[in-house]
Amino acid sequence: MVMQHSHNCSIKPVDLKHFVAKKHPKKATRLSVPDLSDRIIRLEMAVAHLEHELEQMHSVLLAVQAELKTTRDQMLKLERRLVLATEIDEQREPIDERPPHY
Repeated sequence: MVMQHSHNCSIKPVDLKHFVAKKHPKKATRLSVPDLSDRIIRLEMAVAHLEHELEQMHSVLLAVQAELKTTRDQMLKLERRLVLATEIDEQREPIDERPPHY
């Protein structure tokens, strides 16, 4: 299972100088309400995108866990068969074996 990643989110960190300007209060510009609204919308979209990605990764993880369990079970069965075959082979007497030319 291959997950495709699409990173269309272009959220830039807020420069705090827009909110607080200790050295030059008159030069400080505040973000307008529309700018903040746009930023909130972009953040909500990014959160929704990340939630979707998380759900996809969770589904993939569950599938991988199930496949791993199946593989382990198969490996244990094969190990048991190998041990059994080895034990049977060790119990055979060379006298009971037919020569290869028969």
